[in-house]
Amino acid sequence: MPTAQMIKIADATAAQLKTFAATVLGLDNISPNASRATVLARVQQAYSDDAFTLGISPIVGSPLFDTGSGVQSVQSEECPPEEGKAKFYHVKIHQGSGEGGIHPVFLSANGKVKYVNRGVVEKLSEAFMEVLRNATQTQYFQKPGETMNSTEVPAYPYTIVSISEG
Repeated sequence: MPTAQMIKIADATAAQLKTFAATVLGLDNISPNASRATVLARVQQAYSDDAFTLGISPIVGSPLFDTGSGVQSVQSEECPPEEGKAKFYHVKIHQGSGEGGIHPVFLSANGKVKYVNRGVVEKLSEAFMEVLRNATQTQYFQKPGETMNSTEVPAYPYTIVSISEG
């Protein structure tokens, strides 16, 4: 089974462009209803090559990236626990300011991917929760007359509502 697929930007479908934009370029603020032309323009602003690669999940028959049927059909199963009973987190990812603050958050762990809706409580396996915990961004600040400083902050602020085993 191939591990990657090279796609020319000019030949890519809207779904392939959206998947590439979200998973590789980090452009998670593209509307799911955006036209191919809109997504193509956004990709070309952020990416200068004329082709890109989409991966294939190591799980046979399970696409990690969509190859034409739509971003919503991406694998979205819970990751199995490494050992013992599974631990699940009931989490609410807060909506943010700006264009991307209302769109679902894309998480990927152990070859599985999941879109997590913002503003509602969602059930996450321990593997996905670890990814969410480690999703940070750097914010820079400078007080007058001082050198610039930075700090790591959560990329997706969230609240753990409850934890269950199952």
